[in-house]
Amino acid sequence: MSKKITRIIAIFMVLCLALCCAACGQKQPSNTVDKGRPQEPTSTPITDDTSSNTSSDISQSTPSETISTPTVTDEARQYYKPTSVTLSFYDTSASSYGFTWNSEFQPIEPVIQISEGEKFNKNNCKEYKATVKTETVYMPSLTYIYICKVEIKLKQNTTYSYRAYDKGAQIASGKATFKTGNLSASSFKFVHVSDSQVTGDSDDYSGEGTGEYFANTLKGIMQGTPDFMIHTGDIVEYSKYEGYWKNMLDFNAEYLMKLPLMAISGNHETTYRAGVNETFKHFNVKIPTQETKFGYYYSFNYGNAKFIMLNTNNLINNKLEPAQYSWLEKELKNNNKKWTIVSLHNPMYSVGKYGADSSKNYISLALRAQLTKLFADCKVDLVLQGHDHAYSKTFPIKADGTADTNPTYETVDSVKYTVNPTGTIYSMHGPAGNQSRSPYSVDSSLYEIAAKSNTNSWAEISIEDNRLTVHIKYFADGTVNTFGSYGILKK
Repeated sequence: MSKKITRIIAIFMVLCLALCCAACGQKQPSNTVDKGRPQEPTSTPITDDTSSNTSSDISQSTPSETISTPTVTDEARQYYKPTSVTLSFYDTSASSYGFTWNSEFQPIEPVIQISEGEKFNKNNCKEYKATVKTETVYMPSLTYIYICKVEIKLKQNTTYSYRAYDKGAQIASGKATFKTGNLSASSFKFVHVSDSQVTGDSDDYSGEGTGEYFANTLKGIMQGTPDFMIHTGDIVEYSKYEGYWKNMLDFNAEYLMKLPLMAISGNHETTYRAGVNETFKHFNVKIPTQETKFGYYYSFNYGNAKFIMLNTNNLINNKLEPAQYSWLEKELKNNNKKWTIVSLHNPMYSVGKYGADSSKNYISLALRAQLTKLFADCKVDLVLQGHDHAYSKTFPIKADGTADTNPTYETVDSVKYTVNPTGTIYSMHGPAGNQSRSPYSVDSSLYEIAAKSNTNSWAEISIEDNRLTVHIKYFADGTVNTFGSYGILKK
């Protein structure tokens, strides 16, 4: 037999063998590289559904149904542990809250256990079953993680204690206590943070050190007892590496499990280091139908204010793509709230390089051309921005893109308020992490505040009926400091 015929037969036999193996089915690959840890059991996921699972008020709900579970060894139990737990508003119109966490092994029976009161009572709690979705991650020791989400309708102005728990593996997250808000209040307080990312220094991308800088910011924030937090993106440095999220979220669990966090994606959650679905993986909010690969947009109401959260990563010609713009236009034109606040990551007006450097501000200029008139015409009061890490605040920007540099002011309790502004104010409140920056260039015809930021910065924002007050703060040497303040007064 010729060598050519022999080679053809050999190739044919290999193909046949491959087809047979495919037909018989192959064992699901392990979720872990063998580093002396147990292999994950192969099983069918509980669910792969990301649809709404909103429960009724816990006082009226029934516990989740108990299911038969496999035996979990003590050695394997730790890999079922719920980690990276976050709390968000899911749907404020229904007084429902969103809970998110993940585990390295496929959860057996993941639930939120929650009870009223300051102390968690495992013998008198309600349980809410989570939906589970498998997501790919990029770690030397992990191929994918399991994302667990629950939405629960809760009573307003009520204290609850809870934990995430895998009933099958019998292992829980830490416990946390929080108080639900008064969603119809005319007076409330929230904080704006951005760019909390800090570079980890571990060779396996564990994110070592990431969490501690943000912890100082959160320590200062919690002294002001806000009702919720808005994060305008770049939450961790390399978001595709789950270790960074674990270090950031688990390190700060004592804060983030009890303060609702409303986040949008920055470039570090998307294009930078090729993160995919990163915001979706770690937060649970009600969003319009859309692709979530590069972040998402949504809105929520709290008290007498409407909050619009934009996605500046999924752009066409550096502008919001048509579906998001159409949604935004409807949200603004159908808005009947006294206050309107927009959040985005990439700034429209900034003294930093992405707003002022002609070689880098092409997105900012495109967004200005697309949105400035819309925001002014629809009476947007304040736009919260990120990405440039500096401190800046514009004069009111009118529909034609010029600023009112001589507005009417009124001083109350040492805070200078702009009275009935004729346009929209665009602000940046520094980094929540350790990467402070100076202004690149300042156009005095646009900016009323322009300064180098401090590390561990945030803005504490209060709304009291017709008055909005902003205090720019930072944490240093164990204390909370105020850089400056400003406000808006409606008469």
